[in-house]
This record gives sequence, C-alpha cells and structure tokens, in this order.
Amino acid sequence: MPRPMPSRPAASKPIQLGEDRAVVLDLLWLARHQPMFPVERWVNVAELVAARRQAPTPIAWSVIFLRAYGLVCRRIPELRQSFGGWWRPCAYETDSVVISMAVARSWRGRERLFFARFLDVDRKSLEALQYDLDRYREGEIEKVFRQQIQFARLPWWWRRPLLWWRHRVAMSRRAYRFGTAGMSVLGREGVLNRQHPSPLTTSLNYGPIATDGSVWVTLQCDHRLIDGRLAATALNSIADCLHGEVLSELRTLGNAAARAA
Repeated sequence: MPRPMPSRPAASKPIQLGEDRAVVLDLLWLARHQPMFPVERWVNVAELVAARRQAPTPIAWSVIFLRAYGLVCRRIPELRQSFGGWWRPCAYETDSVVISMAVARSWRGRERLFFARFLDVDRKSLEALQYDLDRYREGEIEKVFRQQIQFARLPWWWRRPLLWWRHRVAMSRRAYRFGTAGMSVLGREGVLNRQHPSPLTTSLNYGPIATDGSVWVTLQCDHRLIDGRLAATALNSIADCLHGEVLSELRTLGNAAARAA
C-alpha cells in the first residue's frame, strides 16, 4: 500500500558556511587532484605504554608519534619533498621538518578545525613538543591561530589564487607555511581516520590503542613523489623509531623522575 503524501513539505533552511569552514574548504580545494595512497600496518606499543606511565609529565600519544615521524622525515629526504612547479612539474626538497597537525577547538560556540605547525620536530624533545601541543590545544585561539583566522576572513576569490601560488610556485616558503608532512588523528575518539584529504606529500594517522598495546598505523603518500616500496620503508622506520629512540627518550624521562623522587 503506498504511503500517504505529506500534507506540507519538510521545513528547511540554508546555512551559510562562513570563516569557520573556510580553511578546511581551501585545503580540500588544494588536495582535490592529489593522488594519495595509504600503506598501513599493526604496531605494538606496549613498551611505550609502560614507559609513558613513568614519565613525570603526561606525554600525549600524538606527540610520541609526532616525534618518531619527524625523525624519519629527517632520514628519508623524499618525505621532505614537495610537488610543485608552474610551467612543468618539479620537486622541491627542504632541510626543515615541519609537521602540520589538525587540532579541533571550540570557538564562539562552534567546533572549528585549526592546523598546528610543529617546527624542527626532529630536533625537539618530547617535552618541548608536548609544550607546543598544549599551547595549540589550550592557548588563546586568537593568538595561537591568528594567521589562520585572519586569512579565513578574506574573500575566497583572493584566498584561492594566493594559496595556489604559495603551494605550487613559492616553494622556498612552502615548508613553513604548510608543513612538510601532516597528521590527522582520531584515536582518542576510538576510531581510525584511515584516509583523509591532504595537500602534503605524506600524512600519518593511527587508531585507538588496544589493551595489548597494538595499534593500526596508516601513512598516506603522494604517488607523484613516493612509490609503494619507499612508503613501506618509511612506515616501518616509524615503527622502529617508536621502539628505539622514542622509547629510550621516554624511559630517560621516567628514570630522571625516579632519581629525583
């Protein structure tokens, strides 16, 4: 039997997308033609779980992965390259390691996505990176994300050409403006953000950590610069770095706290 037709159409209203979505829409526009592919593997971080409990100050898991990611970006030059060019395609390699991380903040009654830039990740300690993350998560939004807020207020017909120029042509400043690599993580929410748009050469994410210490880690790569075997090498190197330098640094923090107690 057919359903009766409603007596009146459902109420609806348009919602203007303002500056709170401008930066996200712009980055999606930049990444619309980027051929990203993921590689992923299980990593067991049980030893890191134990060492993290002994640290004198809480170190976020995003900082732990950020540190390992930065060290591997230093060792593998392709992870510090960017695809660009105006008349013909080229790759630009920078000596800096700048990782951009998506950070959700509540601002003016709405959740808004910002992008935190971590400079010299390969040279900073876990505690220094944690300080940077706390500043992005808890600092006054108008100060720590001032440039993004101001840029989002520009009309789109001015933002988009400027973004394209900075992303594809003005390559010498691209690492500072956009980052050499990215992170977007929803592990704290209990889910894995397996594949997300990114205008950067690589982007790392991981899921929730199981009770046995296992976690699913994904590295997305731009196929124009990175092939599958190198992507696998990079991801395996991140896992090795977690179990090596990062674990050792965590244990050093815990041992220093134990001696001071």
